[in-house]
Amino acid sequence: MKLSYIVILLVMDISCTFNKKPDISFEFKEVDFGLVYAGDSVNVNFPFVNNGSASLQILEINSSCYCTVVKFRKDEIDPGQSDTINVCLRSYKDESLGLQNSSIVVRTNTDPQLTILHVKGVVKNDSLADQISLGKATKLH
Repeated sequence: MKLSYIVILLVMDISCTFNKKPDISFEFKEVDFGLVYAGDSVNVNFPFVNNGSASLQILEINSSCYCTVVKFRKDEIDPGQSDTINVCLRSYKDESLGLQNSSIVVRTNTDPQLTILHVKGVVKNDSLADQISLGKATKLH
C-alpha cells in the first residue's frame, strides 16, 4: 500500500514538472504614436509579465522595418516577474513620410512562440527646425 502511494506521488511530481510553462502577457500590443516629424524618433515601451510557472526566455525579436530598433533583456524572466521591450522608431527625412506601420515579432519559449506587436503613426516632413529655417515658426506668448 505504501509503495503504491509513493509511486502515485512520483508520477504526480513528474507530471507537474512537465506541465510547467512560461506565459507572456503584454499590457498592450499596439501603439499609435500619432504625428511625428521627419528626422525625429519615438520611443515606446511594451510592458509584459510572465504569468506562467516556468522561466520565460525571449529568443529573438525581429521588426518589419529597418527604422525600428528593439532593445530587450536577454536574461530569463522568472514566473510573476515583469519587464519591458523598448522600441525606437526612427524617421528619416524624405524616406519615411506618411503612414508608418511597423510590426515587431517576438519569439519566446512559450506556446505559441510568436507574439506580434505594432507601432503606427504618421510621419510629416515639416519639423520645427524646417519652420524656423524658413521663417514660418510663430512665437508663442
